[in-house]
Formats: sequence, C-alpha cells, structure tokens
Amino acid sequence: MTLTAEIDRLLWTSTHNRRPAHYFLMTNVAGTAQLSGDEAAAHSKNNSFELVWTALPDLDTFGIYPADIQPNLSQLIGGE
Repeated sequence: MTLTAEIDRLLWTSTHNRRPAHYFLMTNVAGTAQLSGDEAAAHSKNNSFELVWTALPDLDTFGIYPADIQPNLSQLIGGE
C-alpha cells in the first residue's frame, strides 16, 4: 500500500462500467503515490499511467475517466 487516508465524507455517487461507484473526500493522506496493481502492470510506451499534480484550468486536458465525474470534480476543487 502506498497511500493511507481517512474518509471525511461521501461526495457523490455515479456509475462506472454499469456498476455503482462512490466518490469520497479523503483527509489525513500520508505516504507516497505510486502506480501499483493493474495500472503498473499495463504501463508501457503505448499505455501510459502517470501520477501528476495539475491546476484546475488544466484538468480537462487529462481525459479523466469516467468523464461524467469531471464537472463534479472541477466544482469541488474550484469551491463553487
């Protein structure tokens, strides 16, 4: 495990691949973010996974998936 955190609260629910998905605000995050699991195994020249920090205006350039959470995420980060 590379990160640990505590759940603050449920932010919203949605679906992902036709299954229920739940998104939480996390607090007391500790550790170092590292690729692991399926993403680490699939990481290659033609299939890239990269952990990055970004500014809110650049968020839409990353192709966040599932796409329907991006407006909620932008609103949460933007404090609107």
